[in-house]
Amino acid sequence: MNITWTRPDLGGALVHFYGNYEDRNTRQIPQYRERTALFTEELQNGNVSLRLSDVNTRDEGEYKCRVDSEFWKHDVSFDLKVEVIGERPVISVESYDSNSEQFSLLCESKGWRPRPDLQWLNSKGENQTAGDPEIQSDAELFTVKRSFTVHKNDIDTFYCRATLGEQTKQEEIRPKVFYALADFDKAACLSDDPIKTRILDEVKVTAYDYVVTIHIWEIGKELIKKFLIIPSRSIQTGQDHWHIIKQA
Repeated sequence: MNITWTRPDLGGALVHFYGNYEDRNTRQIPQYRERTALFTEELQNGNVSLRLSDVNTRDEGEYKCRVDSEFWKHDVSFDLKVEVIGERPVISVESYDSNSEQFSLLCESKGWRPRPDLQWLNSKGENQTAGDPEIQSDAELFTVKRSFTVHKNDIDTFYCRATLGEQTKQEEIRPKVFYALADFDKAACLSDDPIKTRILDEVKVTAYDYVVTIHIWEIGKELIKKFLIIPSRSIQTGQDHWHIIKQA
């Protein structure tokens, strides 16, 4: 019995050949070297499936399997689609406008194929009105970005979710980050020059205070500063506030 796997979309290039009870792959195209195998213990049960290891995007395409035996011949063709699950989204607070009291958020997720659906959601799981997705392609993988603007009075826990089929990756941003940035924007350490701030990360130090790393872009230079942020609650309003105590 002979079993031949080929790629019709590559001119019938040989993917794998089995004949006279052994693999014979001298004519196999280079991109499949040492990556293909049959389930030889299952051949007697009619299983002529191909095992393909280290799958990559070049493996996507049309495949044909042909079986020739003493008693019958048969072939079947199908298309193989390769999906790549990308990275967990990264949320950036790009800026806070103290005049409009609005935060500009950006969500970015890299390394997908095909491109995923990227959505902003609130704590109830409701889709939020956001800007159109920005798509970038590099080496057949996709990076997706999507911006979202929220007013200070509408602060909530927001989620950015990347979805491809049944695969989902998600990141969240919590209210305390907004308060920290709003207070930071008012801090005396900032110059009067146009700036752009973004919280890069947040490390919990104790049950009551946090160290927040804030990325600052100023004209002609770039700085990274760390500040100790401590929460307090207003007696008048009952609302939580965040105060910068010192530069860490």
